[in-house]
Amino acid sequence: MAKASNFRVFSGYWAGFWVGAAAALSFSAPPTASADPQVPRYESEFLWGVALSAHQNEGMSGGGENGDWYVFEHTPGNTVNGETADVATQHWWRYPEDFLLARQMGLETIRTSVAWEKIEPTRGVFSTEVIQHYRRYFQTMNALGLRPMITLRHGVSPLWFQKEGGWLNDESPRYF
Repeated sequence: MAKASNFRVFSGYWAGFWVGAAAALSFSAPPTASADPQVPRYESEFLWGVALSAHQNEGMSGGGENGDWYVFEHTPGNTVNGETADVATQHWWRYPEDFLLARQMGLETIRTSVAWEKIEPTRGVFSTEVIQHYRRYFQTMNALGLRPMITLRHGVSPLWFQKEGGWLNDESPRYF
């Protein structure tokens, strides 16, 4: 993989990352105004950032085998060449470095998700270790001046939730 000048590739392939990276590398700072009508203008409320999903970037770090997508991708024939996100990008462990790189690029926000299947792998049983991980994760983001934008659910649900009917169960909002 080619690297841009003065740019080390993040530990993973963040969804939306390359768009943000191209924008950050194209400008010394994100543009806020321009007299040239061909150059995009951004309102002061516009935030430059990247997006990621817990499953795609954390993989099985911290758990996840109790998620419906884990079962799907580990069922023979469901994915090309039997590929899974088990290893992913190591973002679970490398998030401080990833966040520092995002900040050095001039980014202001990161849209991220938390893994419900890791937080509550069994109905009513919460993982203290995973909750502490996410607490450190968001504290690090805040300490670097990055604004978190949180997706509460990004396509993966706990198996216990699916077994109780998932989103078709009238009680699902209470569970969530």
